[in-house]
Amino acid sequence: MALLPGRLFAGQTDPLALVDPELRPLTSAILKAQASGATFKQPTDVPLPKGVTQRRVPSRGSAPPVMVYVVNARADGPVRGAILHMHGGGFVGGSAASGVRALKGLAEALDCVIVTVDYRLAPATRFPGALEDNYAALTWLHDDAASLGVDPARIALLGESAGGGHAAMLAIAARDRGVIRIAAQALVYPMLDDRTGSSVTPPPQVGQLIWTAKSNREGWEALLGQIAGGRRVPDGAVPAREADLARSAADVHRGGHARPVRRRGHRLCPSPHRRRRTHRTARRAGRLSRFRDNRALGRRLEAIYSRAAWGLGACACPHRLTNGRRM
Repeated sequence: MALLPGRLFAGQTDPLALVDPELRPLTSAILKAQASGATFKQPTDVPLPKGVTQRRVPSRGSAPPVMVYVVNARADGPVRGAILHMHGGGFVGGSAASGVRALKGLAEALDCVIVTVDYRLAPATRFPGALEDNYAALTWLHDDAASLGVDPARIALLGESAGGGHAAMLAIAARDRGVIRIAAQALVYPMLDDRTGSSVTPPPQVGQLIWTAKSNREGWEALLGQIAGGRRVPDGAVPAREADLARSAADVHRGGHARPVRRRGHRLCPSPHRRRRTHRTARRAGRLSRFRDNRALGRRLEAIYSRAAWGLGACACPHRLTNGRRM
């Protein structure tokens, strides 16, 4: 866990007081790099791991083809479940290529296929550009499932941070368009609400390190092309503002320090206090996708994505507040 039990941010003089001791060296290094103005640039000349291929898939309308990376696919043998992954980066950064090694480990552990999408980034591409890129990748994965060794009825969505927001947007869009049914969605510390840090003030212990309320506002404003937290947003752009979240996916996992996101009684992310319910959900998703271990999905998501990003997230990522309430 990232928050030390029984400690409040108010009155703390050490900015790392709420960070798990194991993660403090990494957090300190990131904060120093930020203070110096250093930027991180993804390497472009790293060869792809064995079992990972790069493809361009057809887009919708006049948009350019979409780059995807396909992990652990094979046409022979029994069909398997698949995960469509969307990377994080606050809507404005990141790349699909940066996560393929971790995703390869996840695909092997779950004996599934993973396709990760190099969607277009904001602010160069506003909503719904990235959504349409992700939907194009979903359509390709579904329609070409046989060549990948995938059962088209067992496709799950996965994303962390902005990718979790994109996964939720895609699940809602897929439900509304009525062509492809999503088997499950796994949202890892997702960006779900543009009002967090804008029209809704985060609790004092949230958004103090690395990813701040200001970062959250700027990410949403880059995506939406308007001030975050306003009265109106484009339809389908902000999952937490959806009036009806029913039937957007068979199961929802939560990752990181996710709080319940409620809107007219619907829950987008299960409460962290209801762990038994979360584990039952993981088992149902395992049966849907015939992953090797019925509990493996939840465990591996935690192991691969959580170690640093989840641990820092409890202080760093003020993503989930809705309806003007602190959740």
